[in-house]
Amino acid sequence: APGRQGNLAAMSAPTDDDDAVRLVSADDPRAVAATRAVQAGDLAELEQDIVEIEAGQQNSRAVGNELRDSIAVTQGATGTRAVTGPGVVVEIDNAESGDGSGSSSVLDLDVQQVVNGLWAAGAEAVAVNGQRVTALTAIRSANDVILVNFRPLNPPYQVSAIGDERTLGSRFLEGPGGDWLLAAANTAGIQFDVRTEASLTLPAAGAALRLAESQELS
Repeated sequence: APGRQGNLAAMSAPTDDDDAVRLVSADDPRAVAATRAVQAGDLAELEQDIVEIEAGQQNSRAVGNELRDSIAVTQGATGTRAVTGPGVVVEIDNAESGDGSGSSSVLDLDVQQVVNGLWAAGAEAVAVNGQRVTALTAIRSANDVILVNFRPLNPPYQVSAIGDERTLGSRFLEGPGGDWLLAAANTAGIQFDVRTEASLTLPAAGAALRLAESQELS
């Protein structure tokens, strides 16, 4: 019966599928070697991808850290957030024999000169009696009362500045701020003291002042 022989011949004839099977057959050393070479190449490529991904993540973290540090410095300088660090405190007070008015009292100009002198000496952040000083801070007087950020303050006036406590105080005293206070002490009896502090915390500027500053910058 030719039908059965034909079926057997057809079953024994090689096919493309048989060739594919023989390529990966464990009985064919060349096929095994080729498969292993492909797998090794895939593994090496995968490992390289992992290395590149990890390097990218490290770079991203470095950029992120640098950006966060930059933002923190900017926020500290503009007064939009509280800052803590070493620095100095310049305390100024009315003359002992004075009545708190006239030439024997601390003037708004005295406070302005101290603040400007601390900036010039290298201060990174400044506050007066807890009022943060920013680019929009107004230091004025009304009815013999000194106003900082439109808030009335009472003596003694403590001007706190964050910076290098090793040099900030001496640079202030040797600069225009120190010269001004020495002249005020000699002519009007104004009292002042400069001391270093290992740690100071200056509050953030008030919400209204931050809003005004952001509008000014925009």
